[in-house]
Amino acid sequence: MGESPPPGRGFFYTGDSSLYRFTAPVLVQECGFPREPEQFLRRFSQAGFFLDDFSSTRGDKPAARPGDHAVREAVKRLAATISADGPVVVVGVLFSLRPLVREIVEASSRPHTPWECLHFPNPKSKEGQRLYQAGLRNIILEFGCDRGASP
Repeated sequence: MGESPPPGRGFFYTGDSSLYRFTAPVLVQECGFPREPEQFLRRFSQAGFFLDDFSSTRGDKPAARPGDHAVREAVKRLAATISADGPVVVVGVLFSLRPLVREIVEASSRPHTPWECLHFPNPKSKEGQRLYQAGLRNIILEFGCDRGASP
């Protein structure tokens, strides 16, 4: 679960965002995903992974305004997605989203779904990139590479 598309350009699902650049190598290494972006994204979907943003507005900061109507609607929408799709684990891709991710999981019909929030892999922060990739690697090792993998 992400915050919003990047403020400038790029998008995870077009394979040209910071999030994509720091996620793909982990899934290639740990799960054997293909390196080529189109094939990677197809395998990402086939394995049961998906990214859903709180907001479709580029550069939006929903964690900074948790009481805003649009954020409250996103909480409802994402809780319904968890209820319907039954993910193995929910991963927030920005540490400041923790309170909202917790609320979303608890508001779903699956409140015991494991969840975690990772540091965003900011391209200007080597430490943030390292923390993100290490956290993602740990989640993959714990929960597996496919939706049907045993936790």
